Amino acid sequence: MMNLRNRTIKIGERLVSYVEGGNGPSLVYVHGWPLGVHCADPMLQTLAGGFHLYAPKLPGFGDSAPLSEKHTVENYARFLEEFITTLGLEKIFLMGCSLGGAIGLAFTLKNKKKVRALVLVGAPASYRHLANEKIRVVCSALSFLLQRFKPTENLLYKIIHNDRFLGLVWSLITPRDPGYQRLKDDPTTVDLRKIPLSVSKEVLDNILRFDLVSQCQKLKDLPVLLLAGQNDILVPVVAVKEVDQVIGTSIFMVVPYAEHWNCLGDDSLRIIKNFLESNAKNG
Repeated sequence: MMNLRNRTIKIGERLVSYVEGGNGPSLVYVHGWPLGVHCADPMLQTLAGGFHLYAPKLPGFGDSAPLSEKHTVENYARFLEEFITTLGLEKIFLMGCSLGGAIGLAFTLKNKKKVRALVLVGAPASYRHLANEKIRVVCSALSFLLQRFKPTENLLYKIIHNDRFLGLVWSLITPRDPGYQRLKDDPTTVDLRKIPLSVSKEVLDNILRFDLVSQCQKLKDLPVLLLAGQNDILVPVVAVKEVDQVIGTSIFMVVPYAEHWNCLGDDSLRIIKNFLESNAKNG
């Protein structure tokens, strides 16, 4: 496995942590919410075997300082542009999962000439299809309570630091994956507990509102790979399929039996690596 290094860079007045490793064309990976970059460590080590990988911890996650403005998809996309520019990267391969995919999409729509190929995993261009109706109601209610009632924020802070509750949430999201026991004490959970609730409030509110669907037609001449988990209840297949239909030239694949957090198994990782490598050879 390729050795990945933890690094820090200063962007303006903000310190940003990121993971770097490997050799080859530049590949930037954008993680989702609330699980940070370390959740993807095994996958990143594999990809770093053929690419020079850069994986920032988004502002407000892990040891990266929060944004000075609201934590929205659009503002995170602007941060990503600053990150890439500060590192001196030019043409990059870009990959994002879940919220990270939405951020990567927003970045690419504004900076298409900087992207050689784009990989989006479980990432819609709009949250109109966000999960099923029950989950949408819960997310909307939680966003409302967090915006208006301080006791809700204090309660949620205590819940996030309770191992039993996090284990229950993990089992509900991915009932076939006993992953929380594996993640309980590793850097993923450590980073999760560092996220300020003010950041989570803004992210949650924004993901219930943003919509980039109509702009996706701009990507017709860009290599794009879209992956969706067959059993994903948070970002269902229909949401990713909508992006595919608007782009019209993308590669769309459904990962059998996969849910939201375990969509990156050996088979899907092989597909991603083949896609990236074939586009690296082509120019």
